[in-house]
Amino acid sequence: MPQWAAKGDDIALQGEGWKVALKFANGPTTGSGYANSNNFEVTALSYKGVVNLSTPFFQAIQKNDTCAFANRALHTTFEGFWNLPQNGAYYQVKGYGSSNRYGDGLASSVKVKSNSFKGVKGEYERRIADLAGCVVTIHERPYGLEMLHEPDPADKEASDVDTLYRLRDAPDYLSDLRVHINGNWRTGSAWVSVSAGLRENFSESIIADMNNAEARLLRKRNLDWTPASTAPAVQDPLAGDSAADLQKAGDAIWAQAGGDTGEIANWGARAIRFYHAACEKGAMVACGRKATIMDKNLIGSSNDSYARFGPLYEKGCTAGDADSCYRLATNLRDDVFDKNPRRAIPMFEKLCAEAHAEACGAFAAEVAGLGSKVLDSDWGRAGPLFRKACALGEEFACLTGGQAYMVGMEGLPKDLAAARSMFTSACGENNWLIAKACRYAGALYVSGQGGPASEDVAKLMFKRGCDFQDADSCKVLNLPVPAKRK
Repeated sequence: MPQWAAKGDDIALQGEGWKVALKFANGPTTGSGYANSNNFEVTALSYKGVVNLSTPFFQAIQKNDTCAFANRALHTTFEGFWNLPQNGAYYQVKGYGSSNRYGDGLASSVKVKSNSFKGVKGEYERRIADLAGCVVTIHERPYGLEMLHEPDPADKEASDVDTLYRLRDAPDYLSDLRVHINGNWRTGSAWVSVSAGLRENFSESIIADMNNAEARLLRKRNLDWTPASTAPAVQDPLAGDSAADLQKAGDAIWAQAGGDTGEIANWGARAIRFYHAACEKGAMVACGRKATIMDKNLIGSSNDSYARFGPLYEKGCTAGDADSCYRLATNLRDDVFDKNPRRAIPMFEKLCAEAHAEACGAFAAEVAGLGSKVLDSDWGRAGPLFRKACALGEEFACLTGGQAYMVGMEGLPKDLAAARSMFTSACGENNWLIAKACRYAGALYVSGQGGPASEDVAKLMFKRGCDFQDADSCKVLNLPVPAKRK
């Protein structure tokens, strides 16, 4: 229980790793405090005579045993990580904790300090014992664990040991969740760390540590996944629903990912359980949509995207889902291990003929020789394709095609009217990656190239470019470059 002390109008509430000092008065209550080495200010607190330890702040520093930490961290990583802080300990076990989010990957880690190898080994073994019977519950389904366990160092020169856990018999969309226990005595301070979250090869820090430790245990130590715990048998709550109803439920949730719902959430993680269940019952379009959520890295790793998602995209594409076909073609074009651009290009072409904006942009890039470079460059054909993709709303095609029309290419005469129109269309998008399109449009409006001059429209273009961190646009207006939007 936290300790508290009162003096006049002041009150201090303190627990392990945190403290809040508040000054009560008629009106807003103010104060300051710290939690896990992070300082904060209280600017307006409504005092009702009770400190609610179930509020998000106090939940963030609530102590848990190792299994409870794994449950809460994995569940939150999967379903609700957008609501979590990027730094600061949450769901802490004991010791110094932190959370890290790089791109879409999230992990939480807690380090427990010791003074010797013996202390590290004892703490390491205690954490493993804590997980011996652990069951993790996600989407109302309990999952046991299996592990890669390294009881002792690999050799005399090694300075750490690892144990990795993953969910047993879990669906593929949960396959990247991990719990990692590491004992390390590399420096004067020895630590045992407990991490939980996603493993990802292309990320950093805790997330990469889990991935690298797994690779080392599997490849260098030749360990195998072995059972650690078993979950009780529970019927899937969705088992009685039809494939059509499951897909409809998934669509209703997934639609919120692209809209203004007033709630920031990982809608993909909330929808995928329904798409997965529908796919298992033969709804092939649902298979493709499940793959889309996984492949966009909304809930898992994309280290080997075609091998993992290609078969699901194939099902969705076979059922006539254009987005599945597009993502299948993109995987075939880009995947490191399964590149097949000669199959992908005709797919882009067909989708473009059916007015799929992104596919049109991809096909135009291939025809221009900017994509996989399988085709010889043909700007005379590529230019109109970029214009079509731009008209369909593909802003990157607007930028690339506009640049080509602005300078002229072999087989594609300069057309400043087309360039200005395409740059203007691109500038209408809220995307800092193409902010320079606004600058190009502004320059053409100022000079009257490609149409009548308009200083007012030019200023609007430059302002939008500046708003999205194009330094040269800001320079024209003598404005500072704003901070990068997240």
